[in-house]
Amino acid sequence: MLYAGLAYQGDPHVTRKRGGDNTDKKRLIYPYPEAMHQLGNIGRTKLEQLCDNGHLKRVHIGRRAFITAESLEAYVNRLATA
Repeated sequence: MLYAGLAYQGDPHVTRKRGGDNTDKKRLIYPYPEAMHQLGNIGRTKLEQLCDNGHLKRVHIGRRAFITAESLEAYVNRLATA
């Protein structure tokens, strides 16, 4: 299983990709700390307010919460046109 250029260590048929950049892969979701950074280092409370007010889309994988890249981009575009 590959994620961001790294191989799952349990699979002997897949090798690790070392070096280079992964700019060809677009991220679909961001964990809270990265989403907060993408929005100019806003705080967690503000991020959750944006989610609760419908400005950002929050998704869960297990117990972890993530923000969709699409909603981050749409929110920033709305700010730029306002």
